Amino acid sequence: MNGNISGLRELFSQGLAQPGDMSATRGFSLWALYGGLNQYATVQYLLQEGAPVDDESYDHVNDFIHRKRCKSEEEVALKPIWSKGTRDWFDVQNFPQIHRILLAGGPDFRISLVNELKSNPNAVFEKDAKGRTVLDWATARAQLDVMRLLIGSSNVDSMDRSGRTTVLHAVDSHNHAALEMVLKAGANPNPKIPEGWHRSSPLTSASFGGLTEMVDLLLEHGATINTRNPEGRAALHTAIIRNKHEILRIFVEKCDGDCLRELELLPVIAQHADEQTKAILKSSGQFPEIFDFDYDGSWEIV
Repeated sequence: MNGNISGLRELFSQGLAQPGDMSATRGFSLWALYGGLNQYATVQYLLQEGAPVDDESYDHVNDFIHRKRCKSEEEVALKPIWSKGTRDWFDVQNFPQIHRILLAGGPDFRISLVNELKSNPNAVFEKDAKGRTVLDWATARAQLDVMRLLIGSSNVDSMDRSGRTTVLHAVDSHNHAALEMVLKAGANPNPKIPEGWHRSSPLTSASFGGLTEMVDLLLEHGATINTRNPEGRAALHTAIIRNKHEILRIFVEKCDGDCLRELELLPVIAQHADEQTKAILKSSGQFPEIFDFDYDGSWEIV
């Protein structure tokens, strides 16, 4: 997920991993995609080494393209994934008319959108094949004017078939105003994900992306720090693993000792924390007994 081609090459050469290894919980093999589509060189390397284009990755790239979260150079580089065979991603989404109007865009699309809502007010509740409403799509694309048009009559706690809620779509948009709008409309920052669904909380996703202002906003609206994803990781784990120092400072300030102990942080700290992360945790005073100051001036876990 860090795009480390030399590291992958070393793992493959030693037989410690295979290019087609698939996530047991997420169902994909092209791991590099989930560290960011900008890691397309790593994806190309995996494909050259024989990794298959799994359905999850095919869907992921197409989804990002239509959510306008894919840059032109990324789209070109990832064509072997999104143009897989004779499949037509757009066609199989079964988009209702209001979705098609939104996604088609154009200079007059807003007029068409208003006319569709007048003739079919329930269009805001219609969902595509993935279970997404038109508000979900407008939020994911950070189309703020469209969101303002829709949000008063829409369900702001909609959840699609993969466990993505409207709040998570807002986080994924990386647009602070989009997230603020859905939260102020009453959206739940702690959606309950059905058992067996592999989806992280909005707070964990914001932490993964280093979205400090979004983390602050989610906490302000009651987001829970210790909600775990299917891999057992909470937002605080993610901040430590990815050494997101500003976000970590926020969590340490908000988290009491019971919260920190409940999350069983020691293995994560030992494996992933850099020196600044350790120093932030040490300075919190919540669990100083786990750190010791080494002779060379570095923190060690004891």
